[in-house]
Amino acid sequence: MLLHWLDYYGHTSIALLGGGTTLVGDPSGKDTSRKILDKKDIDSNTNKIKKNFSEFY
Repeated sequence: MLLHWLDYYGHTSIALLGGGTTLVGDPSGKDTSRKILDKKDIDSNTNKIKKNFSEFY
């Protein structure tokens, strides 16, 4: 929604996708809530998110 409002008021919005935390684990020590993923799973998740955003751009 924030990206929409930025666009609406004439700003250029940029969505950034990460994935670094899932490569090294959660720095807060919450091992069960954020498991470490392999590169293949991270790429798959990133591609799904890109697909969702592509509907708007």
